[in-house]
Amino acid sequence: MSNAEHRRPFADAFGLAVLRVMLVLIIAFGEETVDSTRLSRAFWPLVALAGVWATGILLVSSSGRRPTWLTPVETGVDFALLCALNLASGGAASQIRIAFFAVPLLGSFTLRPRFAALWSALAVGGYLAVSLVRPVPHSDGSEVGVTALYLAWVGIAATLLAWRLARRRDRIEQLAIHRGRLVAQALAAEERAHKQIAYELHDEPVQTLAAARVILSGHPAHEDPRLQKVDVAIVKTLENLRGLIFDLRPLAIEHGIAGALEEIAEYHSAHDRTTIDVQIDPAALGAHDDVVFALGRELLTNASKHARAHRIELRLTKQRPTLTLTVTDDGTGIPEGREQEALRHGHVGLAATRERVEALGGTLHIDTVPGKGTTVTTTLPTRRANDRATAAAGAASPYPQDRRALGAQPAS
Repeated sequence: MSNAEHRRPFADAFGLAVLRVMLVLIIAFGEETVDSTRLSRAFWPLVALAGVWATGILLVSSSGRRPTWLTPVETGVDFALLCALNLASGGAASQIRIAFFAVPLLGSFTLRPRFAALWSALAVGGYLAVSLVRPVPHSDGSEVGVTALYLAWVGIAATLLAWRLARRRDRIEQLAIHRGRLVAQALAAEERAHKQIAYELHDEPVQTLAAARVILSGHPAHEDPRLQKVDVAIVKTLENLRGLIFDLRPLAIEHGIAGALEEIAEYHSAHDRTTIDVQIDPAALGAHDDVVFALGRELLTNASKHARAHRIELRLTKQRPTLTLTVTDDGTGIPEGREQEALRHGHVGLAATRERVEALGGTLHIDTVPGKGTTVTTTLPTRRANDRATAAAGAASPYPQDRRALGAQPAS
């Protein structure tokens, strides 16, 4: 579940809680200022009870720990309080009957057409029930009938609105899944290209230069200063090529990204005199290994080479519904606007990784203080709609163990 998907139910529940409090205040204000001659003794205690209920729901909804069983209970209590307030304020003739029109609209917030239709039916039925208990004085019932027709029309409109919103939500989720699949396929293609280039560099230029050095060392004139300079040049070229091969595809990646990231950490520790601590939760592996490896490699390289960090920590953890990759360093930090400046100069590493993370429904947050270091925190969803994109990623994954973990068939 992406962070946006995770926040949406909380935002909807909190918004409804705020609207509930506002409605109670409007009911109290309206009956006090317009006409209070028909109010029964129970009206103001009911208003106080409704206020306590609405405030309690608001506090629970704002805490982020709203229990799932509360929604049906909340609906029932709201409806009972609304009917009781309507009866206590004059029945079918009370202006509180207008509040019944809010019920279908609130039902459309659920994005579930059947719920909107149910709430609409409750609104019509509740108003008709109230009108039977306390009808409009000196009326033949036509006023109640017209109000009920208006309520039914609003209910139908709210149901159609919920249906349209639900279809739009489903379409957006499908687009997000397709986008995630495209990102997975692009990453798989990129890793295959890296693998091919690394193998070709190793099989052709590296082997050729290594053979040339062997031949050169066996030449009778190998002590010639000019040949020694050629030998030094060959050694330096071999070192550069092997470093390039390592950057393209560490050997340990064939056994999983955990070993590959540890190998990258050891490489930078040896070459850049940096202490790097890598801790990876095995439970976090399998879902987004391609993105995690690309991001981990990019961040470790940036911190070691560019931030001039002395100590770097990489943590990969899983806590449903997300996995979190955190890389912290004590380097020079990232000056404001550096990411945009890097893009203008053609350096797209971190920016491209951010795009990949967001395409999979995740987030990437950079917390930096110039001269005091940087912490990059990345979260990725691990379930629900993104699982289908993950399955597509597993089928195209360049890591054999990832395909097994995700249940995909081995590549032939």
